[in-house]
Amino acid sequence: ALAPKLKVEKKYFLNKIRYPDVSSVMDYWKSSTFFNEKFEKNVQDDLEIHFRLNSEFVIEKHLMKGEGHTISSEALQIVQNFIKKYV
Repeated sequence: ALAPKLKVEKKYFLNKIRYPDVSSVMDYWKSSTFFNEKFEKNVQDDLEIHFRLNSEFVIEKHLMKGEGHTISSEALQIVQNFIKKYV
């Protein structure tokens, strides 16, 4: 039998963003809320060292989305009546 309830599903996403060079990482960082001008020179220096040894810089964004669905007792009654009549 159908019963009013709340169903919550968690969906996980992994978004890998790949940057091919120092300037693309710096552009991304400068446009983010994490940018701090005080560290700009140090970050750029570290990125230059990184790209001497690697062909790309990868950032992984781990995301979780919660989806919930509820059904009211009125909607439940409509569904139950429909099922009785047509199924």
